[in-house]
Amino acid sequence: MQRVTQNVYIETVWPGINVGAVSTSEGIILVDTPFLPNEAHRWQEDLAAVTDQPIIYIINTDFNPDRVVGNSWFMAPVIAHEGVWEKARTYGNGFRQQLIDSIPTNMQPYAMREIVTWRVTLPRITFTGRLTLYRGGQTIELIPAGGATPASSLVYLPEAQVLFTGDTVVLGMHPVMTQANSKEWLETLNTIRKMRVEHIVPGRGPLGSKQDTYPLSEYLRQLRAQVRRLYLAGRSKAEVGALVSEFMGYFPIPDDQRDIVRARIKGSVDRIYEEMKTAREAD
Repeated sequence: MQRVTQNVYIETVWPGINVGAVSTSEGIILVDTPFLPNEAHRWQEDLAAVTDQPIIYIINTDFNPDRVVGNSWFMAPVIAHEGVWEKARTYGNGFRQQLIDSIPTNMQPYAMREIVTWRVTLPRITFTGRLTLYRGGQTIELIPAGGATPASSLVYLPEAQVLFTGDTVVLGMHPVMTQANSKEWLETLNTIRKMRVEHIVPGRGPLGSKQDTYPLSEYLRQLRAQVRRLYLAGRSKAEVGALVSEFMGYFPIPDDQRDIVRARIKGSVDRIYEEMKTAREAD
C-alpha cells in the first residue's frame, strides 16, 4: 500500500487495476475495488492498519468488470455514473460462470467459495452530471469523463490535489479502446492538464502527474491520424488493421502479453475506424 497524501492511500500491485482509499473522520471512501476476494481481504487489512474507520462508500470509475466485480467483497453502498448501473445490471448468471472459469487454479478455497456465490452489487447512487460529496472534512468531486468508456468518471480531491482517473489515464501501457470515443478522450486529457492536480492515480500503472498524460495523448493522436488517413484513402477496416504492427512498440510489452496487446490494438484501430465512418456519414 502506498500513501499519497495524509488521507489518501493507493494500491498498484494487483494485476489489471489500481484501487484507492480516502480516509475521512466519518469513514473510508474506496475508489474502485480489488477484483478477487483474497485481494479485497488484503486491502481491508492494510487499511485497518492505518485507520479504524469503517468503509462508508465505494466509487466506481467505470463499468468494466475488473472495477465492479469486487464491490461484492465489501459491505458498502456504491456510487457511480448512471451508465455503470445500466451495464452492471446485465452481469447475471452467464457472467458469473465466465468469472468462475477465469479464476486462477491456485485460488484459496475460501476465495473460490465467494466467487461461486458472487452476485453483482449495483450502484445505489448514480449521477450523469457532476456530483460532490462532503464527508468527514473531505471534498470529493465526481466528474463524468468522456473517452475511455461512455460511463467513465474522474474522482477529484481538490484540497489534496489528487485525481483518480480510472482508465481515462493508463501509464506505460497500451490503452483498451473497444468502448472508447478517442476524440472525447483527447479532450478529457486536455481538461485534466488544466486542473489543479499534483498527483494522478491512473487506472493502471504507477502513480504519476499531469506530465505523464502526454504519452497517452500522443498515442491517441497518432492512432487517430493514421486510421483517418487510411480511411479517407478508401481502405477497408481489415486493411487498416495493418497498423497494429506499427503501434506495437509504442509502449513496453511483457513477452507473455504480446498476443493480448496485439488484439487490444486491433480493437482500438477498429473502434477508431468506426468513429471515422460515423463522422463521415453524419456530414
